[in-house]
Amino acid sequence: MSVIWHRKISTIFRLLDFDHDGIIAKEDFDRMAEGLWAQRKNDPAFQEEVRRIFDELWLRQTGSTKTNVNELMTEAVMVDNLLKQKNDPKLKATFRDFCVVFFASIETRREGYLQREEYRKALGNFGLPDARLADHIFKVTDVNHDGEMSLDEATRALVEFMFYEGEDSPYNCLWGFLAEA
Repeated sequence: MSVIWHRKISTIFRLLDFDHDGIIAKEDFDRMAEGLWAQRKNDPAFQEEVRRIFDELWLRQTGSTKTNVNELMTEAVMVDNLLKQKNDPKLKATFRDFCVVFFASIETRREGYLQREEYRKALGNFGLPDARLADHIFKVTDVNHDGEMSLDEATRALVEFMFYEGEDSPYNCLWGFLAEA
């Protein structure tokens, strides 16, 4: 495992650890899922898909075989379990699925792409309030420079962030400045 990959996973963990106690509870993870479907309250199929994906992510990140509402996840557990599965195509597929529901939940105009302001607001809601950083991430992710972020561009960025270990990736800042390992 490269140092950069470890720092990326640590960054994600620390973003998800809302109370900064070094532990993510299943209940906290479920609240995140509920936050994603808040924009689409009247769409039970979307809510079910979000729940399915979040349950799968929880299982993969904790190394569990069944969803346990009392289970806790530490940063070390998350890093270790994702490292063990890093080359598993099913893990990549789960993150692609996550990207689809994440994109659908923040793409409020329903035009099939994100505008800079939508993206900036979404990152602020997830604890990255720095507009300059959001603008930089948007610019890097918008690879065709049309001023819009497509689902394909967002998915490519997330998958590279999660699975590429090089220090040269423009997506290394996708979830903010990297945590120190």
